[in-house]
Order: sequence, then C-alpha cells, then structure tokens
Amino acid sequence: MLLDAVQFCQQVIDEVQPQVSQPLSFSYPAEPIKALWDRRLGRSLLTNLLLNAANYSPSNSPIQVSLSSDGEVATLTVQDVGRGIPVADLVSIREAFQRGSNVGDRPGSGLGLAIVHTAVTLHRGTWHIDSAEGAGTTVTVHLLLE
Repeated sequence: MLLDAVQFCQQVIDEVQPQVSQPLSFSYPAEPIKALWDRRLGRSLLTNLLLNAANYSPSNSPIQVSLSSDGEVATLTVQDVGRGIPVADLVSIREAFQRGSNVGDRPGSGLGLAIVHTAVTLHRGTWHIDSAEGAGTTVTVHLLLE
C-alpha cells in the first residue's frame, strides 16, 4: 500500500512515546517520501527498534530517529546511547531468542531483532547494526520505496 513514510513513522513514534521514558526525536526531509510498504510489517519493525532502544538505554536519554530517501531507497536510522551490544553477540543477535550477553535483568524474549530482520527481508531491504558495549547502538535500515 502506498503510504507517506514520514507520516507513518511519526504515527508509530507517537504510539510508542507514552510507553517509554526516553524522549523520541524524529528528523526527516521537507519533501514527502512515498513508499509501498506493508503497514503491519513496518509498524512491527519500527516499534521493535524503538522499544529495544528504550529498554537498553538510561531513562531520559534521547533516542534519535531519522528518515531520508534517495528517491529509490528510504533509510531509517534509530540511534540510542544505551548499553550497546557486545561485539561477540552481534553475529547472532538477529536470530530468534538471542539476547545480548550484557542485558542483565532487563526483561525480553530475544525476538525483537528477529522480527526486525523478518520485516526488512520481506520488504527486500537491508539493515546494519553499529554498536559498541557501553557506547550505544545505531540501527540503519534501507527499504525500497517500491
């Protein structure tokens, strides 16, 4: 379904904000970004990225979301300043039921990034995790607009 990607992301962010203590900021270009995305998959993708960022970040530390486009591909980035993912865990963190070895007593099922992986794959996209333990995480998702 053709949707306004900026409006869609803003709607998901507005839905997640009351559930988290961290401020969620959103930057995007002035021009509209039209995308043929599945709303349910897109909502799962962004919601899981936001909740993961919030779950592993200190209260009140900002989470930055940005959306851009080159006309063919949209780039969605979610960046936090949380505990980060240990390098050794990055290899398997996208698999179901896998969690970082440094999660401590934080609740979670280990399904969030597996859901993100499935949503990105079904949209024929790619994604990358940049993370350093103690220094936060940036997840960058590239999704075709059509």
